[in-house]
This record gives sequence, structure tokens and C-alpha cells, in this order.
Amino acid sequence: MRPDEPVQTFDDLDPEIESFRRALEVSLEEEKARLREEQGKALERIRELSENSIALAESEWEKYDEMLHSSKESFIEELRGRMSYVLDPVLERMMNGDLVERAVSGILPAAYRERKEGCRS
Repeated sequence: MRPDEPVQTFDDLDPEIESFRRALEVSLEEEKARLREEQGKALERIRELSENSIALAESEWEKYDEMLHSSKESFIEELRGRMSYVLDPVLERMMNGDLVERAVSGILPAAYRERKEGCRS
């Protein structure tokens, strides 16, 4: 390049550069819009998954609660059965003893009962 030659400017490239810049801006805006749309879809999917998870957790909790209630009822029934098995004979003997004592006291003369009570003392 010689010193007397004019320096080339890029004025003639400006329309081309400007066109390229505009195309880039349009492309950038399109990409931003696409990303916003994808983000919206992703957020909606996250909400759906969250709601499904909450519904599933509630369902599992209800099943667990029902199982506990059922287990509690069967435990109570089993406990009642065992208590009856153990206590029924004892209560039967006690009731029979009371019945026998009342019957004997009604049948035997008072003198015999007094002697019997004296022996206990």
C-alpha cells in the first residue's frame, strides 16, 4: 500500500454487515422464543410430575392408613380372643364359686355358716 492511496473503508460492506446483523438478531429472537416455549413446556411437565407425585403420595398414605387401621382392628380382635381364652376359665370358676357360696348359704342353716366363718378366722 502506498501512502498516497486512500485507505479502503468498509462503507460498501455496511449494508451487507447490517443485513447479516439483522439476520443474526432475527435468529437470536427466534431461538429465544423457542427456548421460552421449551421452558414453558418443561415447567408444565414439572408441575404435572409434581401433582402426580403428590397424588401418588396421598394414595400411598391412604393405603398405609387403611392397612394400619386394619392391622389395629385385627390386633384388637386377636387380643380379645387371647384374653377371653385366658380369663374365661378364671371368671367361670369365680362365678361358679360365688354361685355355690350363695346356694350353700341359702340352703345351710345359719349355725353351720357361723361355724364355718369361725374356722376361717
